[in-house]
Amino acid sequence: MSGTALVMGTNSSVMASMQRAETGAPAWVDLHTTAGTADAARFYCTLFGWTVVARHRPIDEDAGYWVFQHGDVAVGGLATDADASWTMYVRVADVRATALAVAARGGTVVAAPVRTLDGGRLALCADPEGARFAVWESPEGEDETDPGRAVAVSSPSAPGYQLLCRDAGAAAEFYGAVLGWDTEVVPCAEGARCARFLHPDTGRVVGMAVEAGPDAGTATRPGTPGRLAARWTVHLTVTDTDQAVARAAELGATVSVAPFNLPDVGRVAILDDPDHATFSIVQAA
Repeated sequence: MSGTALVMGTNSSVMASMQRAETGAPAWVDLHTTAGTADAARFYCTLFGWTVVARHRPIDEDAGYWVFQHGDVAVGGLATDADASWTMYVRVADVRATALAVAARGGTVVAAPVRTLDGGRLALCADPEGARFAVWESPEGEDETDPGRAVAVSSPSAPGYQLLCRDAGAAAEFYGAVLGWDTEVVPCAEGARCARFLHPDTGRVVGMAVEAGPDAGTATRPGTPGRLAARWTVHLTVTDTDQAVARAAELGATVSVAPFNLPDVGRVAILDDPDHATFSIVQAA
């Protein structure tokens, strides 16, 4: 977890990383920050030993979009925004059809489908509890990736994804219907329930929903005391969760959920970074 400085450079692996995820699986993640890309990059690079590169030179606050890297592997994007948050992108076959399914199942289409610069389509959605996620459709003419080659979310340096929610059963029904995931609801820590989300073709776990107590994460939502702000969090791997939590606190993070053991997953903690973006860390079981 030693720090690493910002580095100059360019990055061309974002689209490659997204294309390596099979349809129906998380393909990418962005960190939006209000504090400025330099401050956000210093926190995460120091905590996880990442570097950060700009897609265009020079690497400064006006570069627009930066990319976190662990070695040569692209981990996620970084950009300024009005709200601080991590956003998961799920690759789907048809963004418009998925957006319609979100609305039909009680969710919200926060930003209607739009064409991206690479020729794909993108929409920002929220589930019935308000947890936001993005869906992305690859450009027309792109061949479907062989699931056996999908490494973007199975690489040790790549993030995993966890949904903090009030009702894991309801979350399983929603995401099963909207994204086609197979789901299973299982007992979780301290009597709560969890839901595993599995890719229907490979059976691989692509995410998990965890029921959290009413006070989880309210430090980032001062206007909603006692009410869980449902959200997707990015799971970032560490070798020692307790040490990572202590180091994150030294760097200005807030401990939202103290370290706990999650069956079949590992030792997990939930943190708010200095800009109040929520993320999880996990020491694999």
